[in-house]
Amino acid sequence: MHFDPELLPVYRDGIGPAVETDCGYTANRVDLQEFNGKVCDQILADIKQSAFVVADFTGHRQNVYFEAGFALGFGLKVIFCVRAGSVEEAHFDTRQYNHIVWSDPADLRAKLKARIIATVGHRQPT
Repeated sequence: MHFDPELLPVYRDGIGPAVETDCGYTANRVDLQEFNGKVCDQILADIKQSAFVVADFTGHRQNVYFEAGFALGFGLKVIFCVRAGSVEEAHFDTRQYNHIVWSDPADLRAKLKARIIATVGHRQPT
């Protein structure tokens, strides 16, 4: 997702809780990690280790498109999300994917929880 400070509540109150609290997975956003090295390398390494990827296209940043494609190339499930009013701006090649269209973080959390459970399943405790 775009690292715009305006979207941080979307991650903290929507994506993070849906992934972690509601579905039992670990949510990971690179700008909230401590590491040495290049951001792009860390993102690709994190994607390779993921069970699935949540890609929010709000703001239509090219890196989000690249990272979603990278994950698809690894055979991972990618959950496409976008804020209401922005889906029409989605690039042609991705409009064919079923996007979660959300209005606020709570709406995204509820919809994302349902999509994760339906397509990936709830993580079983180890």
